Formats: sequence, C-alpha cells, structure tokens
Amino acid sequence: MSPKTQGIILRINTTDGKNTYITAYTIDHGKTTYIVRGLGKNEAKLKIALMPFAYSRIISSLSAGNSVIARAELIEDFYPKKDSLREEIAFYFLDLIDQLTEVEVKDKHIIILLLSALNLIKKEHSQRFYLLMLAYFPLKLSYYLGYFPKVKTSSRINNFVKLVSKKPFSYIKKSSLRDVSLKKVFRFAN
Repeated sequence: MSPKTQGIILRINTTDGKNTYITAYTIDHGKTTYIVRGLGKNEAKLKIALMPFAYSRIISSLSAGNSVIARAELIEDFYPKKDSLREEIAFYFLDLIDQLTEVEVKDKHIIILLLSALNLIKKEHSQRFYLLMLAYFPLKLSYYLGYFPKVKTSSRINNFVKLVSKKPFSYIKKSSLRDVSLKKVFRFAN
C-alpha cells in the first residue's frame, strides 16, 4: 500500500486515549481505516485534516500490519456549516459510502461522485435541488457498485439506466429547476 494518498474522511472512532481510528475513502486504496496516535493532544493541523468531510492528503506508514497516519494536510473542507438540511444530507452520503463499499476496493467513480456531491451541497441551491440529489446519489452509487442490469431489459429500465450512467450529477444540474425532474427520477419505481 502506497504511503501517500488523498481521500475524504468518512468517520472517526475513538477507542481509548491513545489511538483514534479514522475511516477514509481514498483515491488509491478505496475505503481504508487508519490509526492515528495522539490525536487527543493539541495538534490542531492534524485534527482539522482528519475531521469528517475533510478532503486531505494523507501520509501513512505500516506498524504491526496497521496503517498509521504520520501526517495529514487539509486540501478542502466540505462541511456544510449553514444549513441543517444540507448537513443531514451530507452525513447521509458519507454513511452510504461507508456502509456500502468494501474495504480497500477502489473505484475512482465513487470518490468523484462523493466529491461532486459534497461540492454541490456546500453551495447554495433550492430545496428541490437538494431533494433531487437525495434521490439521485444512492441510485448513482448503486450503479457504480454494479446493482443495475448490464443487459437489455424493458425500455423504461433502459432509459433509467442511461439516465443514471451519465457523469455524476450532470442530469440534475441541467434539469433541477423543472418540476418534471423529480418525476423522471422517481417514475421508475411505479
């Protein structure tokens, strides 16, 4: 495993006073759990780079078979600070990635999806836009995880798979202001 990578911090688990376990989705390794020693001490730079929603450069080393973070540097903070709806949606997206992805199975599409979603959540949009994201993100993630059919099926499902297989959020960026958008995304379920 390469000691240098970039990733989004998904979760922090503190087990004792000495070690903290950080789960991140990284570009090079997929979902990975790191050990951070002494994070409880007053090391502000390291704390900021290892908070949830932080997109950070991570330098680690192997110690007794575990990846231990030696240094971390914040690239961008995606924490939605102004709105509780956006915060809840962002936590939901992080939790989906954490729960549905396997450890050390990398997929560049997933990290691009998460980065673009967090970037859109950070900006001000209409409530309809966020609701459309809430519907679209799990579908897009399911597509990347391989839960959509690869063979020809009914035209309705084929149209939906084509919609979801586009670049992350390209569909909702173009059509989020129309009332028809939500209907198109949810129509496949009826």
